[in-house]
Amino acid sequence: MSEDEQNAHLGKIADDSGFTGQNGINLIATTVAKMKHLWTPTTGHSDKGVDGFIELCREIDGQRVATNFIIQVQSKATDNSWPQEDDNGFVFRVDERDLKHWLAGNVILVVSRPRTSEAYWISIKDYFATLEAKKTRTIYFKKRLHRFDENANLALEKLAIPAHAPIGIQPQLKHESIETNLLPILNYPKTIYFARTRFRKGDALRARARKLGTYPGRSWFLKRGNVFSFFPLNQAPWPKLTAKSRKGDQPTKQWADSDNPDIQRDFVRLLNEALAEFLASRDLIRLRLRRDSIMYYFAPDSQTIERTAKWGESETPRTVVTKVMAKLEANRILCYRHHAIIPHFMKFGASWFLAVEPTYHFTTNGKDPYPLREDYLSGMKRIEKHLAVRNNVRFWAYWLTYQDLINPRKENLAFGSPEAFGSEYGISDNDWLAKADAEEIETLGSAPDDKQKLVVGGDQFVLV
Repeated sequence: MSEDEQNAHLGKIADDSGFTGQNGINLIATTVAKMKHLWTPTTGHSDKGVDGFIELCREIDGQRVATNFIIQVQSKATDNSWPQEDDNGFVFRVDERDLKHWLAGNVILVVSRPRTSEAYWISIKDYFATLEAKKTRTIYFKKRLHRFDENANLALEKLAIPAHAPIGIQPQLKHESIETNLLPILNYPKTIYFARTRFRKGDALRARARKLGTYPGRSWFLKRGNVFSFFPLNQAPWPKLTAKSRKGDQPTKQWADSDNPDIQRDFVRLLNEALAEFLASRDLIRLRLRRDSIMYYFAPDSQTIERTAKWGESETPRTVVTKVMAKLEANRILCYRHHAIIPHFMKFGASWFLAVEPTYHFTTNGKDPYPLREDYLSGMKRIEKHLAVRNNVRFWAYWLTYQDLINPRKENLAFGSPEAFGSEYGISDNDWLAKADAEEIETLGSAPDDKQKLVVGGDQFVLV
């Protein structure tokens, strides 16, 4: 009996590949159902057609209603490993005839491994938008970016719903914790002292104080022949710098609660002077960038210039002053990079906050500004990604709020932890990554660590 006759005698054979293919389609159907959309499989499957359709549904008056926005789905399932697969991704090559067919419609390709409930997807038109991609016909699936699960819902909606459609795209229900760079001011001096003075400029007043062998501190400013201070003006050296009459005080709350723009500016001015004193006690140097912008950067180590600071509950060391090396001359130090901040006082509602803007300063020897500071700062900003910036904010928040429980600092200002709030809506990680460029996708979430070296070659500022 021939093989064909044996097969005919046995009847229709159900091979493993058929079961795997059906299991892949079932996995797609289950995922679409979790998204609360409609899945319609096609009949008479063939390699030349698509395997089903997703019709998007929307919530209207408490019911799911079909929208007639359709996505065609091509399924490719296996129970084996994919080529070049590792924890990050794998390679998948498509047939030329299949690709031409899929490009004619709004098709997504879903590759799956049913036995592990894994599925990954791409939009054919988007992925093969370039001639180079069409020639290679090769897809690199990144497991984190391309996973086909409920989090792909928003991206599917953007793919299927035209921008001009009146139905719009609903934000994704996803609890997010939003962190800010706003540190609430928990405490400031309760009283503002004022007195008349003959001095009209701060430099002249400080020069006179030096001749008297005293230091007037920083928590004060001059305005129209008056000095306003967080410190009592009846203590040295102020009696020798102010008039005997026309002195007084007032509750700081009068300025803090005022909605008058002029009074608010005076309050911010006094806060900024108090902040300069506060940050000086934390080894930060003040540098005026512009009339309305002041930066504070870490002072160098007196011996080595390079400096580390411990932060967080685990006291993680962070290099806050580090060398920048020449790329072509490995042993030549071009300059030093200092962690820095640009602070801003802001009022929201009835509360005052310190907005912390992390940045960097570059010096030739730990003190003198490096001539290419602005160019290098731009290069550093290009290197850093979202989590690096977030970690910088957290570092500065710790540095500004930390108090030794045994020997607490006695300071005019006290700040709380950065404000944070929850949101019922958010952006899925997959969709966020889908809009990032190739470099950011690879490095999103990574921050320059202390084991990397900063080098400069030409006008390029890079980490190695």
